Formats: sequence, structure tokens, C-alpha cells
Amino acid sequence: MTPQIRGYFYVVILIMKKREHKGFTLIELMIVIGVIGLLSAIVIVNMNSARLKATDARIKIELSSIKRSAELYYNGAGAETYGGNANSCNAASSMFKQDSNINNLISSIQAIPGVNATCRSSNTHFAVSANLVSVVGLFGDNWCIDSSGTSRFTDDPPGPNVPFCP
Repeated sequence: MTPQIRGYFYVVILIMKKREHKGFTLIELMIVIGVIGLLSAIVIVNMNSARLKATDARIKIELSSIKRSAELYYNGAGAETYGGNANSCNAASSMFKQDSNINNLISSIQAIPGVNATCRSSNTHFAVSANLVSVVGLFGDNWCIDSSGTSRFTDDPPGPNVPFCP
């Protein structure tokens, strides 16, 4: 190698060594920011899904509490009835309004944005259904409980005068 070429490589090596101590280039910083943005977007989407599933769990727990409270009503204040025929959660003569615990649980479910509860009862049977928020528009987007012990997904809420989960 000629002294000029050897000197050129020496200068390039010195420049590269100096550059190592300056920091990151703009492109490197942009790539890191892009990767962080992508990862945070994935985390936010997963957190939203977890929030919807937690809301569904709350709905299921409150419906389960309604089932237990309805059995207490049946054996106590209801005098072995579920309060007569009702096609609404607001029917005055039904256990849904007469029992304050059941009324509070239904109000709590209906206070969740986008959730509707459907209540049906007769003297001997009852059913309560609420739509779940994480499965909107899909088959089986309602959770239904009834006096026979059923707790399951259903496509539709109980129909009028039908105090059973469909």
C-alpha cells in the first residue's frame, strides 16, 4: 500500500472512532421510536380487550347473584313464588322490583354502557339475560340465568312470557 492510501484508511478509522462517541443517528432514533410506538399500540389493544372481558365477568357475577337472591326471595318474601308474571325488569309486582337486592343488581347491570337486561318471571319460574360487551354481534352474545339452574350463552334473550333461557 502506498503511504497516501494507508494515511486515508487511518483518517477514516479515526473518523469512525470519533463518531462512535457522538450518539445515535436520526434514522436509528426514528426506528427505535417506531418500534416503541408499535409495541405500545399492541399493548393498548390488548388492554382494551381485557377491560371488555372484565366487564363481561362482572355481568356474569351479578347475574349469578340475582339467581341466588331469587331463590332467597322464593323461599322467603315471595311465599314460594317468584312474584307473578312479569315481562320487564321494571314490573312493579315482580321480584325484580319488590326485592331491593335483585333490583340493585339489575340496576347495576343496566348502568353498564351498551348492556341491556331482560327479565321474565312467572309464579314458578324466572329468567334474566344480559348482553355481553366483548362478543357484540356474534352468536351467543347474551348470558342467561334461570330458575332451573341454567347459566349459559344464548343467541337471544328470553321471549315474552317465557321465563326460561332459550
